[in-house]
Amino acid sequence: MTQNQLQRMTLTTSRLMDFCSPKELTAQSGHGPRDWPLVILKELMDNALDACEEARIAPKITVIVNLDGIAIQDNGLGLPESVIDGVVDFAVRISSREAYVAPDRGAQGNALKTILAMPFVLDGKSGRVEITSGGVRHGISMSVDHISQSPVIKRESRSVKGGTGTKVLVCWPDSASSNAADADSHFLQNDANDRESDDGDEEDGPVSACSILEGAKSRFLQMGADYTWLNPHLTLKLDWFGEVQQFKATDPAWRKWRPSDPTCSHWYDSTTFERLLTGYITHNRDHGSDQTVREFVAEFNGLSATAKQKFVLAETELARTNLSALVNGHNLRDGVAGKLLAAMKKHTKPVKPVSLGIIGRTHFERRMLDAGCDMNSFDYAKKTGYTDDGRPWVIECVFGMLEDQEAKRRLVTGVNWSAAIINPFRTLGAFDNSCDTILANQRIDANDPVILVLHAAIVKPQYTDRGKSAIVMANVQSGALITSLEKVTGRWTKQRKCEERHAAARASRRDAMVRARRFSLKDAAWSEMDAAYAKASANGTLPAHARQIMYAARGEILRLTSMDQLNDAYFTQNLLPNFVAENEHAQTWDVVYDARGCFIEPHSHAMTPLGTISVREYLQSVKIHEVADPEVDVAGRKYPTCGPLNRFGAILFIEKEGFFPLLDRVKLAKRYDLALMSTKGVSNVASRCLVDSLCGQYDIPLLVLHDCDVDGLKILETLRESTQRYEFRNRFRVVDLGLRLADVTEWKLEAEPVRHSRRVDGMLKLYGASQEEIDFLTAQRVELNAFTSDAFVKWLEAKLADNGVQKIVPDQVTLEDAYRRAVHVAELERAIENIGDAARGAAAAAKIPRDLGRRVKSALKADPTLTWDEAVMEAVGKKRRRGLERISVV
Repeated sequence: MTQNQLQRMTLTTSRLMDFCSPKELTAQSGHGPRDWPLVILKELMDNALDACEEARIAPKITVIVNLDGIAIQDNGLGLPESVIDGVVDFAVRISSREAYVAPDRGAQGNALKTILAMPFVLDGKSGRVEITSGGVRHGISMSVDHISQSPVIKRESRSVKGGTGTKVLVCWPDSASSNAADADSHFLQNDANDRESDDGDEEDGPVSACSILEGAKSRFLQMGADYTWLNPHLTLKLDWFGEVQQFKATDPAWRKWRPSDPTCSHWYDSTTFERLLTGYITHNRDHGSDQTVREFVAEFNGLSATAKQKFVLAETELARTNLSALVNGHNLRDGVAGKLLAAMKKHTKPVKPVSLGIIGRTHFERRMLDAGCDMNSFDYAKKTGYTDDGRPWVIECVFGMLEDQEAKRRLVTGVNWSAAIINPFRTLGAFDNSCDTILANQRIDANDPVILVLHAAIVKPQYTDRGKSAIVMANVQSGALITSLEKVTGRWTKQRKCEERHAAARASRRDAMVRARRFSLKDAAWSEMDAAYAKASANGTLPAHARQIMYAARGEILRLTSMDQLNDAYFTQNLLPNFVAENEHAQTWDVVYDARGCFIEPHSHAMTPLGTISVREYLQSVKIHEVADPEVDVAGRKYPTCGPLNRFGAILFIEKEGFFPLLDRVKLAKRYDLALMSTKGVSNVASRCLVDSLCGQYDIPLLVLHDCDVDGLKILETLRESTQRYEFRNRFRVVDLGLRLADVTEWKLEAEPVRHSRRVDGMLKLYGASQEEIDFLTAQRVELNAFTSDAFVKWLEAKLADNGVQKIVPDQVTLEDAYRRAVHVAELERAIENIGDAARGAAAAAKIPRDLGRRVKSALKADPTLTWDEAVMEAVGKKRRRGLERISVV
């Protein structure tokens, strides 16, 4: 008997079903169902914070948990509809982070998709998420077509009133479907590994969606509060079924590296750079566009300047080349990405770690105080550095003992300002150690009354799982975290070991912690800086000189450190500027410094000392002249009396003021319409603020003259790159006129030997010196003074000509306005000549009041700001007005 042969059919199951079961969704999100309320909180909080930061808005976020579900509302600009379109398309990942190398909170591209699926998986039949943005509420429902084995996504939109930002409501189901629970009971019951439990117990047996939400309450609320520990600019409201907690931002102006900030070429290797480049090419192809290589390069940190872009394109031979031209078939042209990346790195500098964003001691002190910490036990440690591949990082650790000795340990951990669901520092690189082991060694367990905060800011963090529950750290980062953790907990460890030896020692724990407190100079200064500025500036209502702040802080600093004296120069030039740079709220302080150097306009000879107040007043006067009323001033806006507009076309910065008399004699500033500037060495903050405003806003170049030595190149560097003390806000062109080694050789200038107290080759390379210059400058130097006067002028004029510096001739409208003004002035002069004789006769015949002295004294008493001759003019003016009044009466 012949048996029938089965012809098997090839059946298709949608991969989108990966999101439709607890097992698959656990794999996608990295967390089991018990943690899903926390996953929702984390992903939506990260998105809300990113949205506000991109809009440069201090985030105000509301989290509400009630019978409707979990809702998170932000005050950003709203979620674009194109993003919502991508969220409901389960076939692709949508992310503005994934290809970029940056210190982002998240970059997986599927977070919102997993959240969209969670209500359905928990319910087993259907689920719903609502996204409200831009006056439209998008209701997204999810179910499954069991016949075709594919998810069914339905989306409905309707207009709603008011509201800003984005609100996401995840509709939490009343209970879990028995089908869902039975299918993956293992994941519903056993997903709490490596997690600190509030009571140390885990429930057994089947669980419902309601019990999952209720069981997550304490961890949910703590995690929400953790975000306010890691984000000083965040104002947060937590509402759990009517129980409300509110947290006010400690520093709404605080800044970090925003998602919209350009990334740095030094953060990329060949693989990640090619991934980004091909991503741009694909995006352009899909949208029918084609960027140039120059436009692509300009999006990177440090490459916004036209000159640097030209250098990169010249070295790679990619000028006037589109990105599509880099493609050869289905691949990039051989070597093109590596060559482009190398050129970009060559012409930029690595981003300093502090630029990533420092949460800071001040913020943590305020949070610790609010949490009930004994501030005598407070300690803070910060370490920064670079990984072997050049990526910056920041580690911050905070410790404090609670006043309530019966309280339990609170552990706040996070990476890139995002609170962690599970401590991500469980394994620490190649060190045979873990965070738990270190805490045990430091005598800190879950029942101790302490708060410990661990935070890492890392460029492109790598995790061992999709849930971002365990971070992979470089050895240098792990070592820094271990050192910092041991430092801040050192006093506690010493006390706990004492208690182990003598049980009675616990009674004096608080006193022992206070006695053990020792302040470094920096710690003491940081703890007193806010109060010192408030005292010196009348609570921020008046400018305060840096030395005034030093005097206000000195007494307490000396007491805390047990020092005999405080070096005022170190305080004003190092401690205070560094504090301002690391604390965003301090960057609004009105701190003034002594003037160093001057700024001279070419034709008016108006001289502005380069100090905080004088530069501020000068820039204000320029602004006032720019907005002059054309109907009042014949020349109008086109002919201001001070400032760059149509008056000077470049600023010449000279390292030494001694050349000003020579330049004045040859009238160089007038002949080339140049403003002259010098700071007697390294530029100060006031000078950088001045060139930032003038060169950046009026698009004029800064021409720099400096000695051929290490200090000269350092001066050049501070004028073209932001520093810790001053971050340039505008783009402008900085032209290095010299002196460089090529000039020394061409003009046969005499060099002198020099000895350095430390190696300078690395510094010179950072400043852009060639290898030949590095070899020369490590042992020799040449000053501008090596020129004779005639040779200096000849050399300088040649440099100006090479860079296209020439006299200003404004546009036709400005010329016509100026001509009318000249006619107006000429007519006034003729009128004055005609009435001059009559006016002189009236003056000669004037009757002098007998009580003129009394009138002057009276005028000065009424207005002490007058001079005596102005008071005389006031007396003449009153007499004239009374005469006019009598005439009007007649």
